[in-house]
Amino acid sequence: MLHLGCHGWVASSGPGQSHLMLAEGEKLPLDAILRQARDRPVSAAGGLVSLAACRSDLTAAEYDEALTLSTAFLAADAVSVVGSRWEIPDSATSLLMFMFHLRVARYHDSPRDALRLAQLWLLNPDREPPDEMPGELAQRACRLRLRDITAWAGFVHQGQ
Repeated sequence: MLHLGCHGWVASSGPGQSHLMLAEGEKLPLDAILRQARDRPVSAAGGLVSLAACRSDLTAAEYDEALTLSTAFLAADAVSVVGSRWEIPDSATSLLMFMFHLRVARYHDSPRDALRLAQLWLLNPDREPPDEMPGELAQRACRLRLRDITAWAGFVHQGQ
């Protein structure tokens, strides 16, 4: 599993210029993800990529373009990718991603099912933070209004 909690930048000049903003201003361009895929052994098993990054599954210039930061990881042989179609508030994203990873790791849910269950958890006004959730996140889970569509619906799953 690869989890990237960072910022996504979608280029209006074409998807090849889109990139993830990593620590200390370093960029991971979409083109570099695709170049890495060229050298990957065909027999290597793919994994799950979780992009907690705004607009990581969006194109800006070509409305029908299928090449996004998320789909670049699929092209690089990831089996499943979770990415976002729009800007998501950090406070909601941290809760969604915690629940997503908990569902995958503890309950062995498929990434698709884990994402949907995490989204349903956010939508539940009577949500209970699980015992494994750190205190700060648990407090946030009880305090925030998370039913707004911008808090949960932007994340999508692609792949298996």
